[in-house]
Amino acid sequence: MRSPNTPLRSVTRAAFTLVELLTVIAIIGILAAILIPTVGKIRAAATKATCAGNLRHLATSSLLFANDNKKLLPTREATQSNHWATWRHPHVYSQPDYLVFRPYLGGGEGDRETIPSLFCPGPLKDYRNSTSNTYHGPEGLFITYAYYNLKLINPAILTAYGMTSGNDLRRTNTISPNFPLWSCLSVQLGSNYMDHDTPNQPGGFSGQNVASADGSVRWVAGDQLVPYITEGANIYHGPRP
Repeated sequence: MRSPNTPLRSVTRAAFTLVELLTVIAIIGILAAILIPTVGKIRAAATKATCAGNLRHLATSSLLFANDNKKLLPTREATQSNHWATWRHPHVYSQPDYLVFRPYLGGGEGDRETIPSLFCPGPLKDYRNSTSNTYHGPEGLFITYAYYNLKLINPAILTAYGMTSGNDLRRTNTISPNFPLWSCLSVQLGSNYMDHDTPNQPGGFSGQNVASADGSVRWVAGDQLVPYITEGANIYHGPRP
């Protein structure tokens, strides 16, 4: 029992001082400044990796199609003298011929949106999807990969790859193995650019994943992209040979 003459001990409660609190806040801010960009870079790297996987699937599907069709890559019918004649856009899946190629891609019958590999997972997908106000109709224009075997390629590009004409693109035994069969859609329209990271903005291309005719996939920086196809006001770009 405490004696009446025993002084009371003061009870103090531990608490942060203002200096300590400001120090903790500063440390949290520093950690956030370090971690947030890192998380962003990891997410961007994962997106590029998914995109590369999609393109590898598209290239493999094209080569499997050729294996079953006397080395003829997906194009218009072999009986057509000009296999670019009726293709309005560089998408193998935007015309009726897509139905021939679809079994090699998988997905639901008649529904392109059930085939994940037709869509680049970058920001362009959100800009060009069927539920956005930038969707342009039922012909598959929202799909965000380009197939370079359907349109009239710049002759200088063909020469740089060691090919003499667009007909060399039609078969696996005549196409250059380094030629970019598939890539992220990269289109310049006036001063605006669309590619893997750029939905529709000025300032140039950020870059694209490319699947070559030999099945390999690589990332190509935006400053290494050059015009491949000119169609009206649209200029489609691919990697510098």
